[in-house]
Amino acid sequence: MRIHLPSFLSVLLAGCSTLEAPHPDRHAAPFEAASPTARLTIYRPSQSTQYAARSASLKLNAASIGGISNGDFRVIEVSPGSHSLEADMWDAPGRCVVTFSVRAGESAYFEVAPRSANLAAGTPGATLPAAGSGGMLLGGAVMLAGMSAESAGKQCGGACSIEQKAPEVASVKLGNLRAAK
Repeated sequence: MRIHLPSFLSVLLAGCSTLEAPHPDRHAAPFEAASPTARLTIYRPSQSTQYAARSASLKLNAASIGGISNGDFRVIEVSPGSHSLEADMWDAPGRCVVTFSVRAGESAYFEVAPRSANLAAGTPGATLPAAGSGGMLLGGAVMLAGMSAESAGKQCGGACSIEQKAPEVASVKLGNLRAAK
């Protein structure tokens, strides 16, 4: 009996692959109107390489709800009413906070994305020559100072932005994302 090596390897390797769960609302299916809660879908598209290897921390009403990495989404049930959603990175000055209201049975979509203005503000520090540890410390201090100045006094400063999106806009992006762990 002869075994076709490429076919055999394909069968073996297929067992090693994992499929991430696609977003259940990727076609913007309506949330059940009779539900006593509202559904938040928070996603971070993988369209940018900025901060791609880093997770943003999320808080809902000042309580941690975990992180969100590049290409992830997270679905959360909340009570109807007013809420706040916050995103930040532990080592980047500033944070983005948005406030919103939801009704029972409503679905709301929020996109978390890197802020290019924050990255640009830190660039001068990153371009300083790293001549010994003093150069690295000076560069880091200049970078943090630039990022701090850029984010100062803003409701949505820091490394990430948060924008509420229409279901039809979110559904296009959600189809390619994976559930956050």
